Amino acid sequence: MRIDKGERGIYDLYKYYKSVVKEPLEFRTFRAVCFANNRLMAEEIIEKGSNLRLPNRLGYLRIRKTKMNYKNLKFDYSTYNKTGVKAYHLNEHSDDFRARFLWNKAKCIVKGKKPWSFTPSRHNKRAVAKVMLTDHKIYTEEL
Repeated sequence: MRIDKGERGIYDLYKYYKSVVKEPLEFRTFRAVCFANNRLMAEEIIEKGSNLRLPNRLGYLRIRKTKMNYKNLKFDYSTYNKTGVKAYHLNEHSDDFRARFLWNKAKCIVKGKKPWSFTPSRHNKRAVAKVMLTDHKIYTEEL
């Protein structure tokens, strides 16, 4: 039995787009425009540390930087497998901060917004980690 979690892809979006627009673009062009738009938004958020205001009062998307909690450190399996010494990730390269995407829904006026979530792609998560290695000060700290 397959449970539909409501996840939709580019094909579903294109099908809806074709039903709404009188003279739709062909699929390849539509896909290229969507991917280019997503790339620009990700670049704005990740590389510049901006808050992205989502349309129709859906809230803001940004990177949140928080101080590490030393009670729940992540185990460093790589060091353990190589040397046999138990070690933990301390994020010393970023002054003990970690960063994650945050969808701020506080000003979102949609009913039933609590169960909705945002999951960034693996590529975007890796891009945030790369920025944290080089210049983590572009992200604001969450109080």
